[in-house]
Amino acid sequence: MVNKVVAFPGQGAQSKGMGSDFFDEYTRAAEMFDRAEKNSIYKRDYRKLCFESAEAELQLTINTQPSVYIV
Repeated sequence: MVNKVVAFPGQGAQSKGMGSDFFDEYTRAAEMFDRAEKNSIYKRDYRKLCFESAEAELQLTINTQPSVYIV
């Protein structure tokens, strides 16, 4: 039997530019940002929010929770 652990960061782990290295390196990561923007109930451009927005905007819970999840 193989034991596995999957850990996800929570609120407080966000920072401007988060996920940009994955976005630049992996097509699948870029697809996740695209899917999130198209399917989001918030209708946000999460790529812009994560990579370019001010820290204060990213720290708002309504922005942080989906952004951390996407990344």
